[in-house]
Amino acid sequence: MDLSFWIGAHLGGPVAEEQQRLLEERNTFTRLQREYEMLDHTRKQLAARTALKESFPDIKEN
Repeated sequence: MDLSFWIGAHLGGPVAEEQQRLLEERNTFTRLQREYEMLDHTRKQLAARTALKESFPDIKEN
C-alpha cells in the first residue's frame, strides 16, 4: 500500500492532473493498476521517441 501512495505522489509531467485522483483512491489494487497503466504508456512513448531518434539522427528536437 505504501508503494502505491509513493508512486501516486511522485508522478509528474503530463499525468500530474491525475495525481490527486490516485491519492484519493481507497482501493490499493485499483490505484496500482491505474499507476501501472500510466507508467506503461509513458514507457511506450519513450521507446517510440528513442526509436525515432535512432532512425532519424539528423533531426533536431525543439
